[in-house]
Amino acid sequence: MQLKDYLTGEMESVQRMLGLALEDLDDEVANWQPGGTANSIASILAHVTDTQDRSINVRLLGGETVFESGGWATKTGIPTDPEKIWDTTWRLNLDTFGEYKAALAESTGRFMDALQESDLDREIEYSHWPRPAAWLLRNIVFHHSLYHTGEIFTLKGLKGLKGLPF
Repeated sequence: MQLKDYLTGEMESVQRMLGLALEDLDDEVANWQPGGTANSIASILAHVTDTQDRSINVRLLGGETVFESGGWATKTGIPTDPEKIWDTTWRLNLDTFGEYKAALAESTGRFMDALQESDLDREIEYSHWPRPAAWLLRNIVFHHSLYHTGEIFTLKGLKGLKGLPF
């Protein structure tokens, strides 16, 4: 198996799990602020998609995010400053978030289709360290997304919705 094939499969898993996390979710549950130091599902969704968008479209492609180019801040309610997504005062519009997620998935699919094995060794600056592009995809996009998706399923379960689908 080629590394690109493995990474493409991982990206499909990320998209599938995020899709499952959105099933039966409504605005009230998405914006619910749990007790303690836990984050809302809205904040987690904004964080996961921002990380994927920036990692692929800015770091790997050198362009702008789907979020910025599509004017999704106004449509979704997600703050333009990534640090502000942890603020409890904004509200996610779940319907338009689904549209943003679909646009991001389409952009990501085009990126994965065009990806060459030789691209995966290219060094990308990440947290002041050069990292291979494959590392960025595997650790920052895939694993990071799947970890946070688990949080979303847990929070859904706490609100009486379906948790992990297995």
